[in-house]
Amino acid sequence: MPDWTYHTVFRPIGRRLAYPTAQNIAFAAMGRLGRFAVGRLIIRFMGHAESPDAAKVERGSWNLKSPVALGSGVDLSNQAISALSLFGFGLVEVGPIRLDQSVPEEAPSWQSEGTTIPLPAAVQLGDLRQQLQKNSHTNEVLRVVRIIAQADELSQLETVLDELSDLADGVSLQLPTDVLADGLHELIEAVQQRSLKCVLIVPSGASELLNKVTSSRADAVIIEAIDPSGNTRGSLSESTLAEVEAGICALDRNDSQLLIAAGGVQQPADASRLFDAGADMVMIDSGFAAAGPGLPKRINHLYCAEQGSASVTSEPVNPTQASWFWSILLGFSLTIGGLMAVAVGSTRVVLPYDEEFLGMAREEICGINPQLLPFMSHDRVTLSGTMLALGPLYILLAWFGDRRGMGWARIAIYGSAVAGFLSFFLFLGFGYFDPFHAFISAILFQFITLGIRSPQANEVLTPRDRHNSRAWKRSLWGQLLMIIQGAAIFTGGLVICGFGTTTVFVEDDLNFMNTTREALLTVNPRLVPLVAHDRASFGGMLLATGVTVFLSCLWGWQQGVRWLWWGLLLAGNTAYLMTIVIHWYVGYTSLRHLLPAYGGLVVLWLAMILSRQWMCGAAQERGSPG
Repeated sequence: MPDWTYHTVFRPIGRRLAYPTAQNIAFAAMGRLGRFAVGRLIIRFMGHAESPDAAKVERGSWNLKSPVALGSGVDLSNQAISALSLFGFGLVEVGPIRLDQSVPEEAPSWQSEGTTIPLPAAVQLGDLRQQLQKNSHTNEVLRVVRIIAQADELSQLETVLDELSDLADGVSLQLPTDVLADGLHELIEAVQQRSLKCVLIVPSGASELLNKVTSSRADAVIIEAIDPSGNTRGSLSESTLAEVEAGICALDRNDSQLLIAAGGVQQPADASRLFDAGADMVMIDSGFAAAGPGLPKRINHLYCAEQGSASVTSEPVNPTQASWFWSILLGFSLTIGGLMAVAVGSTRVVLPYDEEFLGMAREEICGINPQLLPFMSHDRVTLSGTMLALGPLYILLAWFGDRRGMGWARIAIYGSAVAGFLSFFLFLGFGYFDPFHAFISAILFQFITLGIRSPQANEVLTPRDRHNSRAWKRSLWGQLLMIIQGAAIFTGGLVICGFGTTTVFVEDDLNFMNTTREALLTVNPRLVPLVAHDRASFGGMLLATGVTVFLSCLWGWQQGVRWLWWGLLLAGNTAYLMTIVIHWYVGYTSLRHLLPAYGGLVVLWLAMILSRQWMCGAAQERGSPG
């Protein structure tokens, strides 16, 4: 679930539901998706949250995909373990299991008095095993089970460890301070003998105890802000973050031990602060609910950028060996084609091979119906407007995105280009093979093939997107509007392609020409296929544009990416205004027919206004909320 859906749709709904109803509904839905391959593909596609290779953490016996862990208690019933492994985590903590099976008295509500994660009632061991078995897909993300125990309950621990050894990678032990202070050796050995990693949870304020635990043979230590009762954790206050940071700074580090900081992280800047203090990994819990499920992805990208650890491959010396070169040629070709199309569509309208296909000269076509050429002109100029929007957008995506190693930009270009190319074959449905269209498509296909086959340099990440600022939250609404717009353009393209290969005309078209489809077919049976060719071509170009807008806004909507903001604004204005102007010029002013263009232009400007500060402003400095 991306941040834009979470903050604009699900979180407002969740606020109206009593705790923990909203959490259970959300994670139950994610859990169902995560258990099936198709569902996991949907999560990957929508979230695009896989951690970069440069985010890997290696410490002692640990080899983690990401420096971000998810704490237990967020997914209350442990239903979505497989789905959560796709959100950019390196470790997911499940449970907790209470050996005494007790329920905390008067467990606080979600987000009351600054406490956002009440530790849930005991998770039955059998129920947890069942959920781990259902969620068998791990995505190489380690699973650690939190166990809460008192000193007089440790005799039961080995039975629990035996039950977990085949389903988990480790256990995190939340124990009383007196147990942590004495007798750790046998406890750690009991865990490690079962091929489980032993993680010890220590309160962040117990500095002496922390140093004692870090000198042990435990595989990892979680420094966690947890209240003395042991029932709640996860406060998002500044004091909590400062307490955890101070606990890390007071440590004598054990280089073979993974150090996990848990508490107060609700934005990437908080995680960066704990990494700077010396943490190898940060654990988020209530921050996942406060900031949205995109938080681990944002932390991963900031971590890679600030560590300067992104592996960079130099671009090929010869530009023709790089995918961005062919992407730019593709964009230039579309732009030139659009200029040619607008020149023809606004003057002569029909070309010599159109006349040859009809067996009629331009003057004879005009004699059929005085509104026929203006109608064809509006179709062709509208098509050219889409081409003049998409071509420059390809160029921007190629130069600022593909050339800099942004994988999403390359996918947006070539996913769109393939959709547009395939639409050429719609001629099989309407029966007019346009030789010039075929020639251009053949050239573009070569650019598409060469671009897909050519390598792309790895992305060098830039530090940005540190804070959950008001501008960031407003931009999520803008992102939602643009994603809806991209989906609407794609859907409109499908509908128009359908009309182009079937009935061709809508009621408003025939009213404008004051004729019927049958009358046109009677005059010349090839006239309708010629118009259908323009219709289907426009629908195919809308398909390509919809894919580009949808994917660019779904994956590339980032702070400081002003080139994308300007590209979307200029492309959208070009397409919408050319469409509106040509309709008014030829007198085709039906409100019903033009409503999508009017509405699309309004939505575009609203989205751009909402996102301008975040996307066009300077990247936030360290410590500045922006």
